[in-house]
Amino acid sequence: MKQILKNLLFIVMLPTMVVAKYQMVHNDAEFDRLLNQYQFSLVCFAPSSGEEKEDFVNLKNRMIAASKRDDFKLLRKDIGFLMVDSSSKKLQDLSKEYKIFKFPSCIVFQDGKMIGSSTMHPQTTSDIIKFLDTNIGNQLDDLVADRKKDERLNREERIASYYQYATSPWVNPPYPWMPYGCYPYSRWGVYPYGLGWNYDC
Repeated sequence: MKQILKNLLFIVMLPTMVVAKYQMVHNDAEFDRLLNQYQFSLVCFAPSSGEEKEDFVNLKNRMIAASKRDDFKLLRKDIGFLMVDSSSKKLQDLSKEYKIFKFPSCIVFQDGKMIGSSTMHPQTTSDIIKFLDTNIGNQLDDLVADRKKDERLNREERIASYYQYATSPWVNPPYPWMPYGCYPYSRWGVYPYGLGWNYDC
C-alpha cells in the first residue's frame, strides 16, 4: 500500500517537460489562427533561401532554445514562438504588412495585435529573452504566478484523486489470496496466466 502511494506521488510530482510552442508558419491563414490562439506571440521573420539561409537556421535554433527555458514552460498555452519564412511567396506580404525590411527581425504580438512598432534583430537567445522582457515582462510575470497557482491546485487535486484510488476497495480488496494493494497487477488480475502464475508486486 505504501509503495503504491509512493509510486503515485512520484508520478504526480514529476516536472512537466512540455515547453512553449515553437511553430513554423506556412501561410497567411495559419498566421492569423496562431496569433489568435496565443495571448502573446513572438514572431520572427527571416528568409530560408539565398545568402541569408544561415541566419534563418540560426534564428530558428535561438527561438527553439528560448521556448525551452523554464520561464516559458508554464506559459506553453499563453505564448507562441512563430517563425515566418520571408522568402516564401505565401508569406512575403506579411513582411510588408508589418514593415519588416531587415532580416532577421522579430516583433511581439498581444491578443493578435502588434505591440508598438519596434523590431529587434536577435544575435543570441539572450537577445530574444531580453526583447520579450522589455515588451511584456510584467505581463509574463503575472501569468507565471497565475499558472504556478493553477498547477499547484491541479497537483493537489491529482494527489487526492490518486490517494482515493490507491485506498479504494478495488485496489486494496479484502481477499487473502490477492497481494495487498496490487490489483489489477496481481495473481488474479494477470491475464492469461491467472492464479497459477507466481507473480508478485
